Amino acid sequence: MNKSIDVFLSHHTDSTKNLVIETAEMIEKLGWTCWYAERDISPLQNYAEKIPDILEKTKLFVLFLNEHSNQSDEVLREIIAVAKNAPILVYNLDNCRPRKSLQYLCSVSQMKPLCDIHTSMLSQHISEEVCALLGDEKAIKALSKAEMLFRPVRSKNDLMFFGEAFERERLSHQHKFILKFAKESYESILKDFENASFLDVGCNTGTQAKLLLEGCNGITKYIGIDREEEALSEGRALYPDSHFFVADCEADDFSNRLKEIKKELGIEAFDVINISMVLLHIQSPEVLLDVLEDHLSDDGIIIALDIDDGFTVAYPDTDGFYRRAVDICHETLYSGFRHSGRQVYSYMYNSGLSNVTLHKIGLSTAGLSRSERGELFDVYFSFILDDLQKMHEIDPENRVIKAELDWFNDCYKLKRVEFKNKDNFFNLGFMLMSARRGD
Repeated sequence: MNKSIDVFLSHHTDSTKNLVIETAEMIEKLGWTCWYAERDISPLQNYAEKIPDILEKTKLFVLFLNEHSNQSDEVLREIIAVAKNAPILVYNLDNCRPRKSLQYLCSVSQMKPLCDIHTSMLSQHISEEVCALLGDEKAIKALSKAEMLFRPVRSKNDLMFFGEAFERERLSHQHKFILKFAKESYESILKDFENASFLDVGCNTGTQAKLLLEGCNGITKYIGIDREEEALSEGRALYPDSHFFVADCEADDFSNRLKEIKKELGIEAFDVINISMVLLHIQSPEVLLDVLEDHLSDDGIIIALDIDDGFTVAYPDTDGFYRRAVDICHETLYSGFRHSGRQVYSYMYNSGLSNVTLHKIGLSTAGLSRSERGELFDVYFSFILDDLQKMHEIDPENRVIKAELDWFNDCYKLKRVEFKNKDNFFNLGFMLMSARRGD
């Protein structure tokens, strides 16, 4: 075989077969050649003889690393064969720790996170990144042939933010805009409830939900749950008549924790379950909704407030600042999956919920005062700036992060002033949905 192969896809056959097939199809649609064993080796061919010839002509070796491929001797032999010929790009699908032989062969010195990618977008993200890399000769040469670059996908977020003064202040401004966006919808959704319980998942101090519930007299029992005890302590001080519990909605025992809370409060189920800006930050939103559906009363409702930057629009954007800023937001470590909103509809139906309703989409600058526009700018863009600063502290040698941080700092003040002008339009992609239990 004389023709070169652009991309060699190495993986564990059973656990990542569909992902590899989808990724290969997308890479080839974008004009590059791809090779993977299931498709490209016939049953009559000798694997041991075929693979070395393929690897010798491969431009880029891509490994889908998970707990299965991590233990595969075939994968190990492929890496040994390719290490002297082509750069190795590794996507760590489940954040497993590479075994020592892989670390030795690939000189793994540190984890280099790029962004959180939801599983449903994984093949698209990998194919686009691989093709962009193949199209940039300098970039592919910059990849050391003995270096592994790890791209961990959407993983559980164990970070705590309430202790940061910056994040508390930013949230106080965000509460104001979420109230403006969602208040009328909450009143409409909850108007027929009487003597109802309200479970607030990821409640922080409870302030946002409490503001939304003002005037909703049918809600008589507020229950807030969160991972951060410091936030819950402040909530107990602010709202002594409410109930606050430490609970991690991604923990394996979360359902049992909800049972304990119901038992302590003497209730059989939750009438209203509120999930505000939570689904975009967790690994398996569909699993969480499935668990919550089990604890919802027969006539109960789940309300989900989320975001989708596909509906975040800025005009004018002649210098591309907003487009670039949104792209950076997608790649920072802590901003979550920024296209989560569009998937909530499917998550709800797949979790056994029904009557899924989109109540509202998009909060715009139309009608906002100059000071409100400045606050909205800070709510969205200061979060990106803070993320970049954190990432730079974690990886100070990363030139890409440093360049993005410097650029963002240079632009920030001037863009904030421009954002306040009335001829600038900005729409933030908030989405509010609800669903009920049953058919």
